[in-house]
Amino acid sequence: RRVHGGPTQRGKTRHMLHSLSVRLSLIRRASVVVKKYSIGQLVEGEVTELALAGQGVVRTDDGFVVFAPRCLPQSRVSVSVSRCYRHYAEGVIDHVIKPSPLEIKAPCPHFGSCSGCHTQNMSYDNQIRQKEVQAVNLVKRFASSVSDRVTISPMQSNPNAYHYRHQMKFAVQAIPGFNPTTKQNQSNTVSQSHLRGFTLIGLHAIPKKDDPPLLVEDISECLLQSPLANSILTSLRQSLNDPKLASSRSILSHVHHITIRAPPSPTNTDDNTPSALVIETDLEPAEHKKKSGMLLPLIRSTLNRYPQIRYVASYSKSNQEYM
Repeated sequence: RRVHGGPTQRGKTRHMLHSLSVRLSLIRRASVVVKKYSIGQLVEGEVTELALAGQGVVRTDDGFVVFAPRCLPQSRVSVSVSRCYRHYAEGVIDHVIKPSPLEIKAPCPHFGSCSGCHTQNMSYDNQIRQKEVQAVNLVKRFASSVSDRVTISPMQSNPNAYHYRHQMKFAVQAIPGFNPTTKQNQSNTVSQSHLRGFTLIGLHAIPKKDDPPLLVEDISECLLQSPLANSILTSLRQSLNDPKLASSRSILSHVHHITIRAPPSPTNTDDNTPSALVIETDLEPAEHKKKSGMLLPLIRSTLNRYPQIRYVASYSKSNQEYM
């Protein structure tokens, strides 16, 4: 007796179940590939080139690719795997087996702790050559059919290897502990006692194994921005840790980013970039609007020292401007 949903419907159901079983089988096979290296496993390999993000491309002896920061081409390293995918893995350098002949001493004292620059331990000329290699590889990968007919011109270098940035965005982190107003310790969450109670301003820090995590590497001077911007950065750090601004502490503890815009060369008359300061908090719009007036002491002290700043704004969590 034929009923609704008879043999035709059952055939469709069998086909769907078969497709599902095939997909599950492929997933199980992929999971075996993903677990090629376990988390924390040490693997060795040669660094052949740099990826677009500045990470080293480490090729293991069996041909697998592991991306790791802070390693240079022509070196051999041991990498601790942090993530493993189907076709590649990510990790951090455990130790260098054979250093690269391209390596030099980084001019920045924060190199290795700050995540802002990846290749300062390589000369600027070699950095340009690595970018040319990246451009060639991109053409070969995404335009392989016409790559023989494409000619890539030599990369143009900047006459100023440093102090060329117009704008930089710095992260802010308030460390609980020593209060500069009460002179008392409030917390032992940070082992670096000289940082307790202070507000750090800089770029994101590279995690360290032994110390509790600091989100921000306190930057005394960034070689990428102008001397004027570095001077403003130092002034902001002093103001953020000034006991006289204790009345503004309720909002200063919520400041999470400060953007400084300043021309690389103040004496260059062709550069019309206005100096500006943008303060961002993690507050909701209503609360930010209510407390935004507490930022005025910080802003006024900065403007008194640097009249070159023409624009100041503060933003809430949802990027609504209030000042």
